[in-house]
Amino acid sequence: MILLILSFFFSFFSPANTTANDLQKAYNIRFKMNRGQVVRHGVNIKTVVPGRAGSKPMTVTADMVVAQKCTDVKPNRFTIQSSIEKMNMNVPGVDPKVFKPQIDAALSQRATVVMDGQGKIVSISGQQSSGFNNPTSYPPGPIKIGQTWKSTVDQPSQMGQMKMTVTNKLLGIENVRGQSCYKISLVMSGSGAVAVTGSGTIWIRASDGLPEKGAFTNTMKMGQQGGASFNVSTTMTRL
Repeated sequence: MILLILSFFFSFFSPANTTANDLQKAYNIRFKMNRGQVVRHGVNIKTVVPGRAGSKPMTVTADMVVAQKCTDVKPNRFTIQSSIEKMNMNVPGVDPKVFKPQIDAALSQRATVVMDGQGKIVSISGQQSSGFNNPTSYPPGPIKIGQTWKSTVDQPSQMGQMKMTVTNKLLGIENVRGQSCYKISLVMSGSGAVAVTGSGTIWIRASDGLPEKGAFTNTMKMGQQGGASFNVSTTMTRL
């Protein structure tokens, strides 16, 4: 009877695909690309731009394919070349051809990033707007479902370096398109050229420590007091 009650409880309150046995395990989440491996993500970014002089806000949409190629592997070090392979922008009432020079420039940029097994950036060189995105890093040791950890991420952007503080929580283990993934929630705040607050959920493929999919919402405030605020929603899917 006790086992029956426990199975009933877990079926309703455990994260999807997470079993009672999973809740007892500790997981060592690690970034571990292979030399020559190429991973692509489709990224959709919607930015709500506040209106001016009483005009309505408008939504600016960017769609892109971001590629990360592992060019070298050393003990606890992975060298990655990041680039944007495809990009489209849509602004209501504006001919997309207007953005061709900016898009062509973005497609030509490359960044070389060295990361460790926790997914932390060790060094980065090249153009920082080359599509590289590292929303968090992983705990220093094994962690159980329901536990949390904090990470600090130096995030490159077109407006310079951003320092992000992220509170992470391992929500469970889920099967996503046939891949076993760690489901992690993130609550983030950042400072730099812009102030950022936000939250989201990311699914990390257990086999290589790279995102399988993710969804995030952020509020970005430009400058200091009185700066404009933008609401940004981002989704990413491994291709």
